[in-house]
Amino acid sequence: MAENADNPQGGGPEDLESVRVEVGAIAHDLNNHLTAVMGYTDILCTKLSDDPTLHEYATMAAKSSEIMSDLTQKLLVIGRRRKPQ
Repeated sequence: MAENADNPQGGGPEDLESVRVEVGAIAHDLNNHLTAVMGYTDILCTKLSDDPTLHEYATMAAKSSEIMSDLTQKLLVIGRRRKPQ
C-alpha cells in the first residue's frame, strides 16, 4: 500500500527525519529572534531600574524569554538527531 498525504498513518523513518529537519530549522530561526529579545529585555531592565513597575514587567519578559530559549535548545537537540546510517 502506497503512503501519501491522505494516509495520516504513514510515519516511516523518512517522515520522521523530515520532521526533525524542519524542527531544527524552525528552532534555529526562533533562537535567532530570542537572542535579540533577550538582549533588548536586558537593556530594558537596566534602563527601567528607576520605575519598579516597568522594571518588573521587563524582568518578567526576560524570564519568559529564558524559558523559551531553554525550550528552543531542546528543539535544536531534536533537530540535530540523525537516523543511524
